[in-house]
Amino acid sequence: MINLSDTPDLQSLSDIQVLQIEDYINKRIDEWIKTYPNKEFSVKVLFGNDNWNWNKTDIQQLHDINSNKGYDEAFDKAGKYAGILLNKVVKSRSDVKQIPTPRGVPYKYIKK
Repeated sequence: MINLSDTPDLQSLSDIQVLQIEDYINKRIDEWIKTYPNKEFSVKVLFGNDNWNWNKTDIQQLHDINSNKGYDEAFDKAGKYAGILLNKVVKSRSDVKQIPTPRGVPYKYIKK
């Protein structure tokens, strides 16, 4: 179980905001699995690269909670928080599993 209390910035989000973000993450996982049923994914695949613009999405809140710390730090932390919440969402699903990765390598996931 992932404890959001270990991440003080995430504690500043309301329960409703966290649920909205988790719902958005679930939808992105569903879209990925539907489009690429046998291809692994990660936080970078779902929310980085060509998907870096989070404006008008529920996960924009992950950037906004640190926007007072400057763009680069807010951007960096938002990606880490997206990874924490992606991991939490994956652990709650029965159709997705985590792929073992070497220590220090970001988590990867795939449809079971």
